Amino acid sequence: MDANIVDRDTPENLSDYLNLLPGYDCSWNQDVLLDISREVWDADAYYWIGVPFPTGPDIFFNQPGSAYINQTFAGDLQIPPFSLLTSITAYSRGTVDQPNAPFKLRVYDKGGKVDMIHKQFSLVDNVASRQEIAGINPPGPDQPFGPYLLTSPKFIMPPGILHVEITDLSGIVNVMIQVFFALAVPINAQSTGNKLIDEG
Repeated sequence: MDANIVDRDTPENLSDYLNLLPGYDCSWNQDVLLDISREVWDADAYYWIGVPFPTGPDIFFNQPGSAYINQTFAGDLQIPPFSLLTSITAYSRGTVDQPNAPFKLRVYDKGGKVDMIHKQFSLVDNVASRQEIAGINPPGPDQPFGPYLLTSPKFIMPPGILHVEITDLSGIVNVMIQVFFALAVPINAQSTGNKLIDEG
């Protein structure tokens, strides 16, 4: 077998195949959304972790019998230091009339003393993907298309504590709300010995 034929189309980097996907090949300005994820992947120096918040029964806001309306839930996530926050995905379910219940989100790096998104509190649809496409026919079913990819590096500084606050804006009883953070953790002796997650 001729090795030149086999190697002719071998990509230079692991992520080069993304250039051939129609969504990026036909929409040149969209490929910048993948820049950070590409660099992380091609560097071969990180591993992926996904972190949901909140978890368990805490995903239900404004629970029956509680005094809460437009409840806020806050907690800390322990993340290996110098990890990169690469994407945010969100999910909320209220009623048939208001399926995508609105809420606001804060993500604060305690080590860096800085908010990780452009405003202290942001409406979730401005900073996270619900992985849905609105206006489809018939309405209702979800159409996954991908997470909200950050276009600038967001490093989590030591000691690696992300403070997250979610505030319901719907007022719906027992509304379900959760966000999901994707992170790239640098591979080193310390990070591979750490186990996520401490939620408090």
